[in-house]
Amino acid sequence: MENNFLLDTNILIDALRGYKPAVSFVESFSEIYVSVITVSELIYGCRNKTELNKIVKLVSYYNIIHIDENISETALTLYEEHFLEKNLVFDDALIGATAIFKDLTLVTRNIKHFSNIEKLALEIPY
Repeated sequence: MENNFLLDTNILIDALRGYKPAVSFVESFSEIYVSVITVSELIYGCRNKTELNKIVKLVSYYNIIHIDENISETALTLYEEHFLEKNLVFDDALIGATAIFKDLTLVTRNIKHFSNIEKLALEIPY
């Protein structure tokens, strides 16, 4: 991988909404790495076919990391360890596990759910 960053859903949503710091940050990458869970969350937020088509076209340019057995096992462990204390949802556990297993830094604004997860490197971009 050219960079060591996995972009979380909230970063891409900020960029899609035109938030200038997010747009600048996302545009600074020649390649964007995301979890398949992030793609599903972006699709989930679509309100109509036009928005869906925009997301499908946009993510076609991304490097999508799919879930495998190692990622799902790591996610389940994270979920068990952090669900009660941090209210970690399983989608976030899968994204965090992807970053850990692929040795990537997770770029997010969601510090509440991801802080205190051992082995997970975090970057707050703005």
